[in-house]
Formats: sequence, structure tokens, C-alpha cells
Amino acid sequence: MKKFCIRLVGIFWCLNISGVSHASEIEPFQTRNQNPFIPIFGLPVAEAGFITQPGELKAAAFLDLSNSFSGSNLPGERVWIDGQTSRYTLLVRYGLSAALEAGIEVPLVHQGGGSTDALIDNFHKLFGFSPAGRNRTARNQISYLYASNGVNQVNVNRSGMGVGDITLSGAYQLWGNTDTRSLALRAGLKLPTGESATLHGSGSTDLSLWLACSDPETFSAWDITVFGSIGALALGNAKVMQNVQRHAVAFGSMGLGWRVSESIVLKAQIDGHTPFYNSSLDELGLISAQLVFGGSIDLSEKMALDIALSEDIVVASAPDIVFHLALRTKF
Repeated sequence: MKKFCIRLVGIFWCLNISGVSHASEIEPFQTRNQNPFIPIFGLPVAEAGFITQPGELKAAAFLDLSNSFSGSNLPGERVWIDGQTSRYTLLVRYGLSAALEAGIEVPLVHQGGGSTDALIDNFHKLFGFSPAGRNRTARNQISYLYASNGVNQVNVNRSGMGVGDITLSGAYQLWGNTDTRSLALRAGLKLPTGESATLHGSGSTDLSLWLACSDPETFSAWDITVFGSIGALALGNAKVMQNVQRHAVAFGSMGLGWRVSESIVLKAQIDGHTPFYNSSLDELGLISAQLVFGGSIDLSEKMALDIALSEDIVVASAPDIVFHLALRTKF
């Protein structure tokens, strides 16, 4: 982890002194909770308050590599989460007019024992975090288990890959644009295209509606943009854990980006949501929050690279750590 951090800082520093000058808009990290029982639903990623310009096509390819290790055992309920999930996502947005945007999100999900357990152990040692039992468990295993009254409702114990649930999206610009304070009304319709038995999808159709805002003006003297969002998610009848599933979830995000040079932006944000399940287990029944921090590198006038780490603020409600990489471009 120490080598990773040094290399990460080195990348930002080298590009910072390279003379690249592009200064694209500051946008949130497009992240969400990667607890394997959560992204099967239609929880949106964080997005900006401005939409895609008319006739413009935006595309983003990102990877969220998460490592989870947590478990709880209560009367009538048990959960065990030990594994690594790589979620590859293609996100496309098109500007239909000055006020309308349409898009699609296609995920590819791989679950397995992975190879990052040792990396996570070193990360915890570096910052003095508790190993939480990792040192007493065999490394690089996969077991995503939920049992109710002694009956396994979810039991993923083999590596596998498949297409997740596809989301169709739309947005309406309420006011502003990329250079001013902006507010957009966004919506998403998640379709049951993924296999629910392997936690690639939920088997339900979900509808999300939220407001997203961006403000590059208030703190412009310090080259800081603040952003945030708040919304609600209506969940259909899932094929996964039907007896404890909730049908309404609130979610939100807030953060800021600081442009330290023409090509480098440092960003931090908090993503959160209310529980998806009526459960007494910490992994499923708590309000969740994740801290995401890292930066963006403008590779050209139309292309940027995001590099970030996500840590669970509410312990056990999200993976120990998530590595987020995203390549964003526009045409």
C-alpha cells in the first residue's frame, strides 16, 4: 500500500509539472457502495449538477475493485461477506438538447477470492486499523452468504463473471451550466438483466429520482468546486432476500474538488444511503456512508483519468476498501 500511495502521488506530481493545460469541469467520483448485496439494486453513482452539452457524447469506463471481510450472526439471521468483486462499468451520456440528457450504464461483474487480501492487511497495519479477524482467516476466499432462520437465501462461493443489471437514465437541466452554479433533475431505470442467484443483479426493476448540484462560483477564489446530490430509490420485488428487502431507499452525496493546477484536481466526497434491508445485521441494516478521496488528471482537453480510494465510515456497511479507476472522455 505504501508503494501504491507513493506511485499515486508520483503520477500526480509528474503530470502536474509536465505543462499540460486543459482545465476540464470538476465532477464527482462516479462511485457507489460496493457491498455485494447493494449494487444489485439501482443505487445511482454520484454525478454533477450540469448535463451533457447538446450533440455531445460523454463516455466513461471505470473499475471498482472492492475487498470485503465482515460477518454477523444473530438469532434468526446470519451474514458472511468474504471476497473480492471487480465491477467494470461502461457509462454513456448524450446531450439531446440544452436541457435534456439520455444515457445508459452497462456493468460487468466479476466475483472471486481475488488477490488483494495481503494488500488490505498492510493498509490496516499502516494506519493502525484493527484487522477485524482477517489474520485468523484463510486469504483469497469467496463466500457471500445470507441465511434466515437457518435457510441459506444467498450462497455465492464460486468465482464467476457476468453482465449486471443495466440502467437507462435521463436528466433535465433546471438551471445553470458547466461554468456557473447548476442544478439538474436526474432519473434512472434499472432493468433486471443480471443473474440474481450470483448477485450480478436483483431480479427487480428499480426507479431512482434525484437532484444533483454543482457550485464552481462560491469558492472560485481558491479554485474549489463543491457538489452534492440527494434523492430517492423505489425498489421492485427482488428475487434476492425477499423477506427482508425494503422498497424505498434515500441516498445522497456531497464533496468538493480543488484544482491545484491546470491538469490536476484533488477531490473528496461522502456517499451515503439508508438501509436496503429490514435487518438487525450491521452489514445489511445500517445507514451506510463511505469516504471517497483521490484526484483527477486531465489527459487532454476531452479526456480525464480519476484515481480514488473509498473507505467505509460506517464500519461493516460497505467494503473495507475500494479502488476506483475511471477514464472519462467526450466526443
